[in-house]
Amino acid sequence: MPRTKPGFTLVELLVVIGIIAVLLCLLLPATRSVRTPALQSQCLNHLKQLALASLIYNDIHKNLPPEYSSDQSGQPLHSWRTLILPYLEQSEVVAQIDHQQPWDAAINDKVRKTLLPLYMCPSYPGEELAVTTYRGCAGPDYFFNGSTLLLLSEIVDGKSSTIMIIDEPPGQAVEWMSPVEKSAVLVNASENLSDRGVAYWARSVHPGVKLAAYADGHVKPLKEDLAPEALHALKTIAGNEEGVDD
Repeated sequence: MPRTKPGFTLVELLVVIGIIAVLLCLLLPATRSVRTPALQSQCLNHLKQLALASLIYNDIHKNLPPEYSSDQSGQPLHSWRTLILPYLEQSEVVAQIDHQQPWDAAINDKVRKTLLPLYMCPSYPGEELAVTTYRGCAGPDYFFNGSTLLLLSEIVDGKSSTIMIIDEPPGQAVEWMSPVEKSAVLVNASENLSDRGVAYWARSVHPGVKLAAYADGHVKPLKEDLAPEALHALKTIAGNEEGVDD
């Protein structure tokens, strides 16, 4: 009779499983270390496209995109993110928007809930779809200030040292069509903060840094622990600050 080959014993099988588990533990950190810079690079590319689209808008309209467009009574209609869509090759999305009606009007509801990958940080951990963490720097003496139309020549602090857009932590995500940066409703605060904790949602998804786009179109990481006064100086367009370290 032919001799049958013995199979694995239980002990041998457990040893093999243990070796595979150890190898996986060794490989996973390496995979993450490769994936993290790749996602950061992709996020920087998104910000770069938004910054360049804003500058194309300026070339055509002779002013930079405002924080929002407004109706005759001054009420906000549409975000700067909506206004630059034609320069991001998003003509199909633009065609679905009624620019004469507010962003959250029923007629704009379908496009409002449309996922735009370019407005999503690739590392964003939330489950919401039509949201963004790409927030414009908005306020008096900042790049965005309501419906005020800003000229490039008014950025006297220097375009290469004035931030226009920052990739904020997940807890600062808003609907991408939301027009008012300073008072936009945080879409994930109520349901997600309790799941992962306030600290998780307050941290940047890019270890140790936030990513920013500047008024000349270049992008770069900022230290996450940058002093508030230094960050304010980088956001102002005419603060006459000198030697700010980002």
